[in-house]
Amino acid sequence: MRDIKFQFIYRGMAFSAENQERPIVKKSYSLEQLIALPMDKLCDVHRFMELIAKRQFTGLKDNNGVEIYEGDIVSLWYAPRATAKGRIKFENGAFYFKTTEAEPNICLAHDCVYESGNEFTVIGNIYENPEVLKGVMA
Repeated sequence: MRDIKFQFIYRGMAFSAENQERPIVKKSYSLEQLIALPMDKLCDVHRFMELIAKRQFTGLKDNNGVEIYEGDIVSLWYAPRATAKGRIKFENGAFYFKTTEAEPNICLAHDCVYESGNEFTVIGNIYENPEVLKGVMA
């Protein structure tokens, strides 16, 4: 059975008038943690940072051991063909690898992905790195 976890992505305030960079903080919690405690008790940044995304864990890790969440941008090596870039999306009760380069879209069920020799690598997410998908996703 897969772990049911959620990741919350927060954006902070600008460092200064000269430096408009806004820090990003990611917090991950199990479903049990989210049920047991209110968010303001669970998360130390929830009150003073802007929540920009709530993402669900797919239950899978990439070939480097990084957990794959909804909204992640990944590259996929198709054995034995080529590499494609796309994002992880939740649709119709399942997680999918969505790209205009690969047809049909790939369901992220364990047997579909790993038994076929496909390898995923997380290269960012749509909230922090949307520029990575320019020219790939409409």
